[in-house]
Amino acid sequence: MINKILYPFNLKSLVRKYSLDFIKSSSTIDTHIVDVGCGEMPLEKEVKKYCFKYTGVDIEAGFYKNKKPDVYGTAYETTMPDGSCDLVVSMQVFEHLKYPQVAMKEVRRILKDDGTFVVSFPFCYPLHAAPYDYFRYTNFGFITLLEDEGFKVESVKEISGLFLVWAVFLYNHFLYRKPFLPIGLLFTWSFLVFHKIEELIFALRGADIEKYRSQFVSNYVIKAKKK
Repeated sequence: MINKILYPFNLKSLVRKYSLDFIKSSSTIDTHIVDVGCGEMPLEKEVKKYCFKYTGVDIEAGFYKNKKPDVYGTAYETTMPDGSCDLVVSMQVFEHLKYPQVAMKEVRRILKDDGTFVVSFPFCYPLHAAPYDYFRYTNFGFITLLEDEGFKVESVKEISGLFLVWAVFLYNHFLYRKPFLPIGLLFTWSFLVFHKIEELIFALRGADIEKYRSQFVSNYVIKAKKK
């Protein structure tokens, strides 16, 4: 219920939206998409509208209530054949990987030549899934890792803004503190309103808000190509 109230500003929904934008721009009816760390495969229904095949990969010991992955595997060993897919997507997984470059090598292995990698990860975001929350990457750091593993970055999307970052932390802080939840929602909505007002002010001034907000990034979504 709370997620539905905040859905227009929910970070998860924004990450999914921008990831799908990148996926759509790189897909045709013949595209085979592999979702590494897919969980209960929330992307499957939307992705299957415009691709030939979708395969979800995740660990066997995951927390699955309604739907299990198509294939059991890890980010380090997906069990997919070499060069078997056109596009790999991995949403909010790499902060939980001890060996991110090993996972990037695996993504490169299963991609066809000139294949696409769409990946999202948090930066200014609370600790979560402890003790398996290992890293926070800047876009510069993650791009460096990608380039070291033979990828060329094509696009970077920032989900950013000081008020948005504050809202994300407040939302996560109060979500599991039920007695204070109404107060938390009030503060969260207040910061989200300030976030939208800020956008309006910059639009009226004709100023570049993305450059201004780049100091306060909650999440990145990156599209890269296998070289």
